[in-house]
Amino acid sequence: EVSGRYDGSSKFPTNSKWGFFPSASVAWRVSEEPWMKWSEEWLDNAKIRLSAGSMGNGNVSPYSYTSEMKVSTADDIVLGGSYPSYTTVGSTVPVSLTWEKSTTYDLGLDLDFLNNRLSFSGDYYRRYTTDMYTPSISLPSVYGTTSPKGNNAELRTTGWELSLTWRDSFKLGGKPFDYSIKAMVWDNRTVVTKYENATRSLGTLKGYIQNGGSPSDFYEGMELGEMWGYTVAGLFRDQADIDSSATHDFTQASDKVTRPGQVKIADLDHNGNIDPGAFTADDHGDLSIIGNINPHYMFGVNLAANWNGIGLSVFLQGVMKRDWYPSPDSGYFWGKYARPFMWVLGIHNYTDDMYSKEKNNWDTAYWPRMTTYQSNSSYSWTKLLEIPNTRYKQNAAYLRVKNIQVDYTFPKALCQKIRLGGLKIYLSGENLFTFTPLHKYAPNFDPEALGYDTDFSSTAGDGYTYPVLKSVTLGVNITF
Repeated sequence: EVSGRYDGSSKFPTNSKWGFFPSASVAWRVSEEPWMKWSEEWLDNAKIRLSAGSMGNGNVSPYSYTSEMKVSTADDIVLGGSYPSYTTVGSTVPVSLTWEKSTTYDLGLDLDFLNNRLSFSGDYYRRYTTDMYTPSISLPSVYGTTSPKGNNAELRTTGWELSLTWRDSFKLGGKPFDYSIKAMVWDNRTVVTKYENATRSLGTLKGYIQNGGSPSDFYEGMELGEMWGYTVAGLFRDQADIDSSATHDFTQASDKVTRPGQVKIADLDHNGNIDPGAFTADDHGDLSIIGNINPHYMFGVNLAANWNGIGLSVFLQGVMKRDWYPSPDSGYFWGKYARPFMWVLGIHNYTDDMYSKEKNNWDTAYWPRMTTYQSNSSYSWTKLLEIPNTRYKQNAAYLRVKNIQVDYTFPKALCQKIRLGGLKIYLSGENLFTFTPLHKYAPNFDPEALGYDTDFSSTAGDGYTYPVLKSVTLGVNITF
């Protein structure tokens, strides 16, 4: 199959308003070849698929390629008895402005075995996103206007998808028992291959914290979602341990004095001070990539069975790998570590899970000695718990039972006697069970609803989202 689109948009200049986006696919049924006769007893289908296609994105602001001198009316000056009009310097236009283009190459394999009881489908793909609509180089403040957005960036996404299905039937009590199991797993990773960031800056400290440890700016070679943070080497054992370690200039106490039981950061660059360097990809001090905030290795499982009118279906879903660092204002995680008037949380009251001077349990405690204002959102390098780190980074992988349904379909003979076309009763449950390591230290958060403060508002990244509700439904389907 071959197809193509030729799209135009008035949002682009005359010489670049049109874009051609072709696609093509080809498949080979290997199992139909004469030299595959030897496998016909157990192989029902073998197909190799290959496809390539592109799409265009023209979602840009109108008139972005024209320089505008906006006319406004002053509200603080009066000339000749009226407010005068004035204009501003024209906006800067991008060097180029055209369609953002996404091109995907996909290689797939479909297999069916044993009279189609066992099926496999797999895909491996690579997507190139070019001419992305992003800001250009940074301009000095004295230039008088901001840098325009244009076609300045590129991404490369590599991903795969696998599914395996088993379906069969056998006699149970003289009646057929039909069942099926389908499992799916998929993942993808995206790398920035071109971006206007000559210094390879990781962005602003505020944006970095509000993004859950992911840089607020991009750089070439960056994987989307990567989490930067400090590596924790445990809790300080005693004063000798403090004296022999790198300088920790953090507000782990109001007087900035480092004490036993406080968090100890590994001095990765061996300069004797714990710091973020220039906060760039090339000079990041003691920071390093400690995880990824995006979900990876997503999966789903469908189970279905039917016997003598009784039906059962189960749907499971989850994520095998995802890292999450709580917002510094997440009171339901940090409690009094954030502010003294926050809640006293049960997770901070475990007998051996919080450091105390009396026990000196630096080797077994998870939480450091209790002092407040360690994580509140001051967006300062001096607030240690505000900066993502390996110790308090949370594992947000999960398995959730999304749906369980049991139903019974009444026999047709019985339905005809009571003049019905069909009758079925069912009991369905949604989000009944969730299994996640996140709930060990963050029981108030839902792993499926975690968010980040990507718009730099004050609460979007706190994790305080409306919970995914459990529900149970009893229903009847009647056909007349």
